[in-house]
Amino acid sequence: MDDQTDANTVSAERRVVILVHGAIAGASLAAALELASREALSPLLLAALGCFAVAVTTSIALVVLSRVIYELEKGSPPDGRLGNQAWPALSVVLAVVDQIACYAGFLLIFWSFHWIIGMVFLVASIVAFATIWMEERHLRNTKKIRKGSLEHA
Repeated sequence: MDDQTDANTVSAERRVVILVHGAIAGASLAAALELASREALSPLLLAALGCFAVAVTTSIALVVLSRVIYELEKGSPPDGRLGNQAWPALSVVLAVVDQIACYAGFLLIFWSFHWIIGMVFLVASIVAFATIWMEERHLRNTKKIRKGSLEHA
C-alpha cells in the first residue's frame, strides 16, 4: 500500500511540475507576444522580452523532459521516490532559470511603468515567496515528525 501511495505522490508531483512550467511558458509567451506587437520598446522592455525568451524555452524544455522521463519510466516498476527518478542535474538549473527569468521579465515590465510600481511588485513578491517558503518548511517538518512517530509506534 505504501508503494502505491508513493507512486501516486510522484505522479501528482510530476503533474504539478508540468502545470507550473506550462503556466510559466504560457504567461511568458503571452507577454512576449504583447511586447513584440509594439513598434518601439524601451531598454527595460527589451530586457523583459529577453527574459521571457529564456523563460519560454526553458519551461517548454522542462515540460517535454518531464513527459519523456514519464514515458521511459512507465514500463519500469514504480520506485515511489522522486529523488530516484532519472531527472538530469541540469533540469534543476532549468527550473530555477525559467522561474527567475519569468519573474524578472514581469518585474521589468512593472518597473518600466514607474519605479514605484516595480517596487510594489518586488515587495509583494518577496512577501509571497517568504510565505510559501515558511509554509513549505512547516509542512516538511510536520511530515518528518509524523513519519518519525509512525516508525517508533
